Amino acid sequence: MPHITFEYSDNLDVDTRKFLAALHERLSATGIVASKGLKSRALRFDDWYISDGSEDYAFAHLNMLIRGGRSAEEKERLTREAIALLEETFAERRENGYISLSVDIKEMLEGEHVTRHNIPNRREEGAL
Repeated sequence: MPHITFEYSDNLDVDTRKFLAALHERLSATGIVASKGLKSRALRFDDWYISDGSEDYAFAHLNMLIRGGRSAEEKERLTREAIALLEETFAERRENGYISLSVDIKEMLEGEHVTRHNIPNRREEGAL
C-alpha cells in the first residue's frame, strides 16, 4: 500500500520518475510504509484553473491512499515528508513564481479493499 497520485499543472517542468522515486525513498525511510507496497502514478493536467485564472499560477498535489490502522502521528509524518519533498522540488517556482502545493491522505477501511501482489522488497533485501 499506499497508492499515490501525483497531479500537477502542465506549466511545471518536473521529471516525474525522479520525483516519484524520491518520494518512495522518503516515505519508506519513515518505516511507516514498506517500499514494496508503494505504487505511484503521475497525472499532468493541461486543463486547469486556479483563483483568478492567471496562467502564471501552477499546482502540484499528492493524493495518498493508505490502509487504515496508522496513528494520527504516523499519517502526519507521511504528510510532512511528502509536502517537504514538494517544497524542495518546486523551490525555484515558489521563490520566483506562484504555486499551490498540497497533500491529502486518506485511509482505506478494513474489509473494503483487497491487495494481492508478488512484488519483492528488494530495498530491504539489499538488492537496490
